[in-house]
Amino acid sequence: MSASRLREKLAARNGPRHSVYWVQPKKSETQLPSYANVMESTNMAAASSKIEYTLVGKYTGDWKDGKKHGYGALLYANGNKYEGEWVEGKRQGRGVYWVEEKKRLRKQYAGEWYNDHRHGRGTSFHEDGNKYEGQWLNNKRHGVGRMVYSDDQSVYDANGDRYDGHWLNDMKEGPGRYFYKATRKMYEGEWVEGAPKCGTYHDDAEFNTHDDDLNDEEGRNAFQLPELELADPEQVLSEGVASIRQDRVREQAFNDATDDANDDVPDEYRRSSMTATDLEPGAVVFDEQMLRMIQSEFAALLAEQSAAFAENHNKQTAPIRSGCIPCSRLPNLIEVLQLDVTEEQLAELLQEIGANHDTLVSFAECVDILSLLMESQEANVIEEGDEDDDASND
Repeated sequence: MSASRLREKLAARNGPRHSVYWVQPKKSETQLPSYANVMESTNMAAASSKIEYTLVGKYTGDWKDGKKHGYGALLYANGNKYEGEWVEGKRQGRGVYWVEEKKRLRKQYAGEWYNDHRHGRGTSFHEDGNKYEGQWLNNKRHGVGRMVYSDDQSVYDANGDRYDGHWLNDMKEGPGRYFYKATRKMYEGEWVEGAPKCGTYHDDAEFNTHDDDLNDEEGRNAFQLPELELADPEQVLSEGVASIRQDRVREQAFNDATDDANDDVPDEYRRSSMTATDLEPGAVVFDEQMLRMIQSEFAALLAEQSAAFAENHNKQTAPIRSGCIPCSRLPNLIEVLQLDVTEEQLAELLQEIGANHDTLVSFAECVDILSLLMESQEANVIEEGDEDDDASND
């Protein structure tokens, strides 16, 4: 093979390669024109001998058609480093990213990437020692995740508080729990755009169980919560949660056009970033009239349930969790909405979500289940319509 053909083949950059360097000329200070430097600039040999270059990047790994593709390590001009999988010149797959701090590399992220962004499951390591473990979407915390210490102790803000729950666009969103270490209390409920929206505030069972392990300083702000005087707090809470989730689904449907712009993202990457709150309510939004119908029937079922418990109280009947009904009563709600759902379809859905006819569900959970049933029903209607169209075309 001739030398020119060999150089041409090497320039194609395919397969595993030794290190490839990128350099650029150093920026020189601007000088006013003078006879000396004008004469020097016309001397090409002298000028070329004085050009200095700086390292822009260094890549060692696999190539395909002149692009980084496969496995490789890239050292950036600022000292940062990425090592992992590449697809057509972009970070994609599993990889680790380091940042240079005080002439040392500190691991900043390890996990999945897509299209040069943190996307999927991964762990970010913060300079203060904390870290986030969970799901990501387009470089933002999105999905199920939590903050933990680098030594794998559970939580973790600097004050000892912690959050376990769902994230959306780098903010707390959906069901989550926040633990207040100083007061030994916990908030549990729905979060919207990083703020608690609807939930309960009560004693933290974890701290109360391990009181002997906590000193007086850690519990200095502990206090007794006042007695709750609402007639039916569980139902009030459940209805509030259902309203928030419906608003979230409504907003998600409104933003569907924006999501369509990301159709180039494969399904496996979409699924990796989905959260429970993305899946539970489905794509069906109830209007106010339908919600009132569900609410009225749910309240009637609760009243009937309470009356039955009071009547059989002396017979040592097991108490039912306040504000909840068993899934065996869901057909009553299905009938109110006039849904064409068979017992087999309901049983199949309950099995899919890990429930059965004896499982107790709140009003918010009932709304989620009914929404999923309606979504499934609408999908079946669309499929039947497509089949009819195909048959008519034939």
